[in-house]
Amino acid sequence: MQVSRKPLTVRDLPTELFRNILDHLGCESEDTLAACTLVCRDWLDVSRQHLFNEIHVLRGADESFEDFADFLESHPVHAAYIHTLQLEARLFSIPYNVALMPTISIDLFMRIARALPGLQTVRLRQVHVQSLGSSIPVVAPEQRQPLEHMEYEKCYSEVEVAFTLLSLFRINHLDLSPFFPEDGCSDIRPGDHKIQARSLCVTPDTPQPMAVFKALHQVVPPSMIISFRWPIYTLSDPQLPVVKFLQHVGQNLVDVNLGPSACSLSLHGPANC
Repeated sequence: MQVSRKPLTVRDLPTELFRNILDHLGCESEDTLAACTLVCRDWLDVSRQHLFNEIHVLRGADESFEDFADFLESHPVHAAYIHTLQLEARLFSIPYNVALMPTISIDLFMRIARALPGLQTVRLRQVHVQSLGSSIPVVAPEQRQPLEHMEYEKCYSEVEVAFTLLSLFRINHLDLSPFFPEDGCSDIRPGDHKIQARSLCVTPDTPQPMAVFKALHQVVPPSMIISFRWPIYTLSDPQLPVVKFLQHVGQNLVDVNLGPSACSLSLHGPANC
């Protein structure tokens, strides 16, 4: 006796197949992804994972990120899909104009980060980072929110504020390109806050690079960094204590690139600069 089988439909296909189809549809197109959410319930969930995987939030100098934090907290399903977050100025300016940068406090930024359980990459670009004046509690290394990659690019802040923010994460690779004011950088007191990063790329845009090294020396624990980059043409300045800093933190270094400079470094012998 021949048993009749119900014809297979698109709903009988495994969800993994839908995911592979969307991976090859050019998921950078938001219109394509939005259309896919309307096909069926199975496609809705898969499409939203692509649609919300990377979020760029643009703000002007007179705008806040508060509404974005409210959205994340009230939409936990959507927030769980976000792996890459980029907060940046609506008007990206060169040379840098602080008056055009939106402001975000450390408290508000951490509120956003805590609402994103799947967060892997953070990019802060030309954002004015501020502290509310209240002391930030020291977070134990094992309790810090892990990140695969953080870019702190041309953000304006006091040195202590920048390093306090970075110390709240456990970062695999940190690109640090801060924009510090011309004064107020000479006295750094980061307290017990320590940066935790395996790879560090430093390109400070500041008239006081010594202040950056002073802060780094205090907040980067010895034996922490595996890879170090300083890709800046002004490294030939003999006042920059690159070698001293690497001797402090570089016991586990396997990769060093000091950029196009007159300095050279040997990982297995004395350093020359």
